[in-house]
Amino acid sequence: MLVKPLLEITQTPAELLEPASAYLRMVFLGIPFSMLYNMLGAVMRSFGETKMPLYALVALSIINLVLNIVFVINGGGIIGIAASTIIAQAISGVYLLVQLRKKFPMAVPKRSEFVFDKKLLGISLKICTPIIIQQLAVFLGMLIVQGFINGLGNAASVEWQWQAMILLFWGKGILGLIIGDNKEMILNGYSYFHVCLWFYPINALIYGLGGVLSGVGDTLIAGINWHPYS
Repeated sequence: MLVKPLLEITQTPAELLEPASAYLRMVFLGIPFSMLYNMLGAVMRSFGETKMPLYALVALSIINLVLNIVFVINGGGIIGIAASTIIAQAISGVYLLVQLRKKFPMAVPKRSEFVFDKKLLGISLKICTPIIIQQLAVFLGMLIVQGFINGLGNAASVEWQWQAMILLFWGKGILGLIIGDNKEMILNGYSYFHVCLWFYPINALIYGLGGVLSGVGDTLIAGINWHPYS
C-alpha cells in the first residue's frame, strides 16, 4: 500500500513509477524467503559451518541468473525478474534448512522451547537495538540520497544504479563500455567515482572494526561509531 507513495517521496521519474512499484511489491512478498535464507545461513556460520552457506549463495546466484534469462526471454518483464530472485532464495533457504536439520539437529527448535524468557529478551534487545538503529540510519540516508538523485532526472538515476556494478574500476573508458555513448551519464559516473573511491578504505575499516565489536556483544559503541558515517 505504501510502495507508490514512498517512490513518489523519493522523486522517482514518472516513467519508472509503475514498473518500480510492481517490482517492489513482488520483492516484499518474498521477504519471508529472504529471511529464511539469511537466518539459516547465519545460524550455520555460528556453528562454524561456512561452506554450506557459501554453496547456497553460489546456487542462489546461478538460479537467479538462469531464471532472469528465462523470464526475460519469455516476456516476464519486471515481475519475472523479481520472481526469479524470490524463487532462488526459496530454493537456497530450503537447502539450508535440510542441511541444518541433518548436521545440527540441536539448532532446530522444539515446540517445548517456544517459551517467553524475560532475561533472554533483555539480552537480545541490548544486542540488537543499536544494530537496528544503525541499519535504519543507513537506509534512511540512502533513501534521502536516492530522492535527490531521482530529482536530477532519469539519466542521473540510471547512472546511480550502474555505479554499483563497477566499484573496482574507474575511468571514462570503463564507464563507456558499460553505459554506452551517453556522455552525460559517463561524466556523472566518472565524477562520482573520482570522489568516492578514495574513501572506501575508510569504509572497510569502519565496518571491519564495527563487526568485531558487534561480535563480542558491544553493539552500542559500534552503532555510535557507524551513525555519523551513515
